[in-house]
Amino acid sequence: MRFKLTVAWAFSFFLAAFVAIPGAFANEAPEEKPLDPEFLCPRSENLAHPTLCPGQARGEEEVQLRAYELPLELPETPAVDVEYDPYALTHSLYARVRADAPVYASPEAGFNGEAPIRLLGLGIDSGFVFVTLEDLVVYQEEEWFRINKGEFVRRSEVSISETSQFGGVTFEEQLERPFAWLVSTVHPMRTPGGEINQDVRPLRRYDTVQIFNTVNVDGWDWYQVGHNQWVEQRTVSVLNTPEPPEEVSGRWIAVNLFEQTLAAYEDDELVYATLISSGLDAWQTNQGLFQIYARLESDDMSGAFAADRSDYYSLENVPWTQYFDGAIALHGAYWHDGFGYQRSHGCVNLSPTDAKWIYDWADDDVYVWVFNPEDPDDPTLYPKPEDETSSDTN
Repeated sequence: MRFKLTVAWAFSFFLAAFVAIPGAFANEAPEEKPLDPEFLCPRSENLAHPTLCPGQARGEEEVQLRAYELPLELPETPAVDVEYDPYALTHSLYARVRADAPVYASPEAGFNGEAPIRLLGLGIDSGFVFVTLEDLVVYQEEEWFRINKGEFVRRSEVSISETSQFGGVTFEEQLERPFAWLVSTVHPMRTPGGEINQDVRPLRRYDTVQIFNTVNVDGWDWYQVGHNQWVEQRTVSVLNTPEPPEEVSGRWIAVNLFEQTLAAYEDDELVYATLISSGLDAWQTNQGLFQIYARLESDDMSGAFAADRSDYYSLENVPWTQYFDGAIALHGAYWHDGFGYQRSHGCVNLSPTDAKWIYDWADDDVYVWVFNPEDPDDPTLYPKPEDETSSDTN
């Protein structure tokens, strides 16, 4: 009997206490308290209670990354790589020559100590001089190159140029998301601005990628280019063309000075894109809307703009040249492989493969729109009121 009374008393006490708990029969959970700001959320806890984890903790990072999850099979890019075209060079061999190297009428004349017919330079022992090599001649056990009819230089004066084999891309379909080239070899990060993802291979210079998401960290954009793969904006050139000026139609070319890219369009259809090298800061390529007015399979170019003429250059047989702004042209560059970066005295440098493709595709009067989306003074992007627009084009 004592046992029964004790159980009954205990049950009555438990029932009274339970009823006294507010909401006990309404299945109300107790209010969750925020976690200590210094607490590092375990991933399992964060997924169960994402709002309670501090922003700097690992759990919050997990929630952010879940927002950028990609499908297991990533969509293929519609871009098709253009293979290196060995016929893109109008001459078989190019070489850099020592500035002020003497040119002789014949190897015999040079061997006998006769006066040179000219110097490959300005006589200031400075310059960027390239020639085309026609024939190799041996005279008195010394090698000479013929560079033009009746012009010879010693083999020791020249360094044969290795021509870039880079080429752009054509498009089977229009882009659904941003597209970019790597301009530096980098190892992708697992998170924007985070640690290197050691589970994936490095991305090589000139690799192409699609951009699935963008996150800004400390003032720099980070692009998601694959599963747990993020690269910073300074390592890529993104293909990005705003709406062109109204008069543009048919076949036209867009040159983006900020991203160092060129895109070829047929009305609204993107058909070709590649990297370029435009003018250095001292000789910036002019912004504006132009039209191709002269086309040459090859042309000689030379000039000097510095006061002491130390920037003198002389380039023989520059391939696939298309002038659009005075002496400024689209053309092939056989003397460097630095596409994606500024390199020139104002012209738009292309790889020989790209230059030939654009030359074959374009024609006289094709529009060339040169713009800089980061420049608020670009009149083609940010037109000023008519009474404030300067008429000075120099």
